[in-house]
Parts: sequence; structure tokens; C-alpha cells
Amino acid sequence: MTSSQEDTQMNQFNPATGHKCRQATVVSAYYQGETRIQVACSPAEVYALVSDVTRMGEWSPECYRCEWLGGATGPQVGVRFRGYNQWGEMRWARTATITVAAPGEEFAFTTIAEPEFPDSTDWCYRFEAREGGTLVMESCVLTENQWPPDMQAMIAEHGLGVQQRMQQTLERLKTSIEARR
Repeated sequence: MTSSQEDTQMNQFNPATGHKCRQATVVSAYYQGETRIQVACSPAEVYALVSDVTRMGEWSPECYRCEWLGGATGPQVGVRFRGYNQWGEMRWARTATITVAAPGEEFAFTTIAEPEFPDSTDWCYRFEAREGGTLVMESCVLTENQWPPDMQAMIAEHGLGVQQRMQQTLERLKTSIEARR
């Protein structure tokens, strides 16, 4: 499949769910989750904050820092960034590629499977205008899992807390947005 075909496939609108994220069509045997929260600002404002991945460390309980790669300075489909994470005493970094960059609507990325991290997770943020602000939805799905059998229990344990960590992220985002108003 060519790069332009992949871009088109990743950004196709799914009428069943109303969004472009791959989560719309993937069910994970490993883990997945979705959480939502209402915030008092426009979809464009929330998108601008979330899609500036260098700010994710302000809200996420797991990802404490991100940086753009390859000279990128902002979100566009195909742009890569590196996220630095901590869960308990474990620390790791992952490279991700932006798959959807639709201002005020959706922002999505996929972590890239690598030899030392043989899994991939799709992350998506959707923004819907609602009376009084925006409904923000965060979802993730572990789409690839090639970890050896002795690591599967750790992957499953990590997955058990993903919903709670996503909710914490959105609650912190909401607090940050609404404190500035």
C-alpha cells in the first residue's frame, strides 16, 4: 500500500461512528477504552491544546513529555513525535505518527511498533460542540501485541488502568482550560 493510500485509509469517515479514527473499526483482544468530559471552551480551542503534543505532560498521568521529530513544529498527518512515559517504576519512550489532524474535530496518532516495544496503540481525541462548550472524547486501542508470553501479564495489567488514566488526563485538561477563563 502506498503512503497516500494509507493516509486516505486512515482518514476515511466512518458513518457508523461519525469519526475518522481507526478505533471506529478495530476491536482489540488486548485492551481498549474511551472516556469523555465536557469542557467550557470551543472545539477549536481544545483541539489546539491537545494537538500540541508538547503539552501532554501537563495533563497525562503517564506521558510526562513529548517532542516533535524531524523538524516538525505542529500537527499534520504523517508527522512523528516522541512521547516519554512512566507507569509505576517503569520508564519508556515511544515514537508515534499522527494519523488524523482535523482542527476542531479530531486528533489521532498511532505508536509505532519497534523491536524493543513490539506493540502499537491507536489514540484518538474527538471534539463535539455542545451547549456551553465541547464534549471531548479520548479513546485508545492496542492494535498490535507481539510481546513474548512472559510479558503478557504486564501488558494486561497496564491495560486494566488505561480507562482511569485517560479520565485523569481529561479531568486535568478541563481544570487547566477552565482555570484560564
